[in-house]
Amino acid sequence: MSWGTNNASGIDFGPDVYTAPLNASIQATSVSMTEYLRTKLIDEAMDGALTDYSPADSGPQTSPSKDSDKFVQLKNMTSQIRPSTKTTARSTSKKTLQNKDRDAQRRRKQRERQQQQTSEHDDTKVHVKKRRLNALKDALQIKLNLQQDVVVSTTGWQGRRRGPLPKKNFTKEEVQQEFGLVHFPWNGKDSHLLLDQDFNVVGILLGQPRDKVEQPGEWKATCQDAFEALKLAAASMTFSDKECNHRCGPFPAVPHGISFGGGQKEPKHLNHDSAEKNQVLETLMQVKSIQRICKFASEGMRLYGARNYTYMYDTMETLREHYDTRSDPKQRLRRPYDKAVGVFPCRSFNLGEQSVSYPHTDDANLAQSWCSITPLGTFDATKGGQLILWDLGLVVDFPSASTILIPSALILHANTPIAPNETRFSIVQYAAAGLFRWVENGFMSEEAFLAQATKDQIKEHTEARQKRWGEAVKMFTNLQELLPRNSQHTQ
Repeated sequence: MSWGTNNASGIDFGPDVYTAPLNASIQATSVSMTEYLRTKLIDEAMDGALTDYSPADSGPQTSPSKDSDKFVQLKNMTSQIRPSTKTTARSTSKKTLQNKDRDAQRRRKQRERQQQQTSEHDDTKVHVKKRRLNALKDALQIKLNLQQDVVVSTTGWQGRRRGPLPKKNFTKEEVQQEFGLVHFPWNGKDSHLLLDQDFNVVGILLGQPRDKVEQPGEWKATCQDAFEALKLAAASMTFSDKECNHRCGPFPAVPHGISFGGGQKEPKHLNHDSAEKNQVLETLMQVKSIQRICKFASEGMRLYGARNYTYMYDTMETLREHYDTRSDPKQRLRRPYDKAVGVFPCRSFNLGEQSVSYPHTDDANLAQSWCSITPLGTFDATKGGQLILWDLGLVVDFPSASTILIPSALILHANTPIAPNETRFSIVQYAAAGLFRWVENGFMSEEAFLAQATKDQIKEHTEARQKRWGEAVKMFTNLQELLPRNSQHTQ
């Protein structure tokens, strides 16, 4: 089944594009889960962000090997996140009675959290559990079945390239009127699960972490700091034609991190066409606001896609340990900021002032894995920059500083255009399927493995390949697993 030309625009999306669920609509704006969500939670609002990470966890700050006037400002940003202008300076000479009471209250809340976590044998903070429950109540169920309706490669490792696809940014009105997609006016803060027909968590509108009581406006300041860092990085680099003109759109997109594919002989940290560009990217990764945005998305995957998170974490640690023994430091994959940025091994910095993408899938990514998308900049999210999820039948408002997690190898996605005077950068994190296949093959390519494998190993390998996508679907979290233990969910 194809896009066809039965739309008002007359655009032919190509005969080879599988879009069975394209006409899907939201089954309900909220899946009624209230009866399943009764649990003993303390009524008080909990302080703290969704992620357990704090800036102090970012590890040692190392500097590039040489200075350059082009990114001195960027290097200066690696020391700390600018504080919110709303944060009031506090006297360190002595504490007032009010501050002492606040400290006592904070310690009491911490004890209550620890007691609750111990009783449930779960290290997830209570305020995070509360937020997760709210995400369940506000879930969106889509007419899609992961087992049957998505397109994967014959190996089951990655998506399948669709095409040809139009190099165009569709407006919200176009996708509503011509393709029947449903608009979801997301505020960018509240979390909403995206569920398939079997109640698997396909993705999540993750939102933003809550500011701490004593630091209002902290996340806004963090994202503004990251935006400024990206602007400095963009001004410090020159971009190749390949980086500026690609299937996602006509804007500079610079990848950074561990990848495998595109002719590489083995996994490696991506190396760019100039030492200066590599140096700028390494410096950018030491900016704490960039680290916090990356880690927040990583924690979202841990909370709502635990098995895929664990699989990614374990595989990447196995890979890093394997290359730790290399005598050439350039071949080692471990970096000082790995813990600070979280589980995703690779990311792309979209550095065009109007980084809005054409319809595409990231088919080389691990099929069942999520990719995280975080836009930054100044644009009206109710009018442009929306995320179009063609296969889910949705067009979602996507405000700056918010995060969405989707299986980008499987779902055709794009952005609506923004106004000429607006700016939109973005940070996208992902994992290449080739990394996981390399590790599973015993640290070798598919060709090398098959060349030295016995007949029994080849038979086992072929059988595993045939079953891989079915097993991958089981790695998605099901709604039942997120419900309180005393709840029973009958589908």
